[in-house]
Amino acid sequence: MRDRFSAVLKGGWSVGLLVAVLAGCATSPTALPIPKPHAVLLAPTTVDTLMASDLRSGAPIVHQMIGQLLWEQDMQVNAPPLPEFYELWRQAAETTGSEAAPVPLAVNDVAVRMLLDGLRARGENFDALLVPYLTVRRGTVTGESVRWDGVARRLPFSYQNRDPFLVAQRGVSAACTSLGVIAYGPHGERLFERIGGLEVAKRMWVDGHRRGWNDRDDLFQDENALRSGVKEALYPLLTN
Repeated sequence: MRDRFSAVLKGGWSVGLLVAVLAGCATSPTALPIPKPHAVLLAPTTVDTLMASDLRSGAPIVHQMIGQLLWEQDMQVNAPPLPEFYELWRQAAETTGSEAAPVPLAVNDVAVRMLLDGLRARGENFDALLVPYLTVRRGTVTGESVRWDGVARRLPFSYQNRDPFLVAQRGVSAACTSLGVIAYGPHGERLFERIGGLEVAKRMWVDGHRRGWNDRDDLFQDENALRSGVKEALYPLLTN
């Protein structure tokens, strides 16, 4: 089963550009369950330019997990050929005056409808289009945990002469990775937009009365955390 699934997604991800800002801490937007689609067209997973170097390695991992979770729900997952996908999007963008690449926070629904018409004309079969993107959000640090976008994660940190009060004090925030998903019906009608938290992006260090943040060398390696965050983002599709 894994080989069959991997073959469907082969070549189906790409790192694009997502214009976004470090948003305030928020839970995932409310989205009701929707009828389960039989065939899903999974667009390339793009990344936020704010922390592109940190997010880029996670794009193929998260993309694969999205497809796996949908496949476990008996959905057929199709990935459009990238050259055709981007060319159709370019044509739709030129016609509607929208962004020249599928940028989730600037998605033009009219352009999406044109894109879907073009994909359908080329023989693609789908009941829904999913546009996933990795972005950076602000999480709230409470004690040794961080909360954002519907999840809570243990705060990764290292210390010398640890000051517990310095870690636990209020007002501390952490940059966190999240998966956003915009879902469209077969004719371009927007079904939902939802965000699920993945992992804390940086590791806190504490030395006496000082603290700061370092890069993590284990980002996007916690399969359980990633899976729960992807499920949070895909909630409307996984509850039927």
